[in-house]
Amino acid sequence: MIGDTILGKYSHDEIEVIVAHELSHNVHRDIVKLIALQAAAIMSGFYLTHLIVKFSAHHFGFNGISDVAAFPLLAITLGGLSILMVPLTCAFTRYIGSAADE
Repeated sequence: MIGDTILGKYSHDEIEVIVAHELSHNVHRDIVKLIALQAAAIMSGFYLTHLIVKFSAHHFGFNGISDVAAFPLLAITLGGLSILMVPLTCAFTRYIGSAADE
């Protein structure tokens, strides 16, 4: 992301490198790739959460996935899966950042 604050903080050569990096993201269509990755991560996370809560709700004494008392199980499952997904999305972000630098 390029903002007007870079004009006062960086030299013309540094601004040129920043602009070239950001334009490289546009050429490689990285925004579309990131949106697709995030959508796939969110959808798979919700699906896995559904499966985990559905199969473990009765084990913990809940009436099913629609039992309001099972909300903490849902929150813990979503949080755990989010923690597992963060390194994968960060690795992809670093990958496309390195490709833009090249």
